[in-house]
Amino acid sequence: MKRMHKNPSPQPSLNGRGRNEVRVRGRIIARNESGFTLIEMIAAIVIGGIILAVAGMWIVNVTNGFILTRQNSTTALKVQAATLRLEKEFHIITAVSSGSATQLDYTNDRGGSPASHTLAFSGTTKTVQLDGNTLLDNVSGFALTYSSAYNGIFSSTWTPGDKVINLSFTLSGFGGPQNTFSMRVRSENL
Repeated sequence: MKRMHKNPSPQPSLNGRGRNEVRVRGRIIARNESGFTLIEMIAAIVIGGIILAVAGMWIVNVTNGFILTRQNSTTALKVQAATLRLEKEFHIITAVSSGSATQLDYTNDRGGSPASHTLAFSGTTKTVQLDGNTLLDNVSGFALTYSSAYNGIFSSTWTPGDKVINLSFTLSGFGGPQNTFSMRVRSENL
């Protein structure tokens, strides 16, 4: 009589199809199972993480570049619209009642009849306003100067005989850079 072990050890055999098999308690378990080892899986996860980190940084840089470009083009459009408007206003000034470095009170004949207007800078709200309406925002610096000649000596207060207005302002851009813009206009009617 044969003696039977309680836990027989696996016995490899080669079946007719060329596969290695192991019999444990009467069940057949294949030895040539394809798959990944734990080390291969960890290596794949680490490499995938590195690729995702690099791709993520690239996406962030591209997005920041897009936002910066959009903000700067918006700022440029605001400046262009404001300077064109002020240039037209200053060309048709017929009288100036007062002028300082941050405010100009004047009269022009814009709509066929004389009307009073005010251009002012508010340091608290950082806006340039024309007749109470915001013309520019995010203005960090503003200066009006006046002269009797285009290339003359400019002062910060209006005096009778002045015909040229010099305007400069500094805008805060996206991310902190500041851009200074200036324009000089000679009034035709003063």
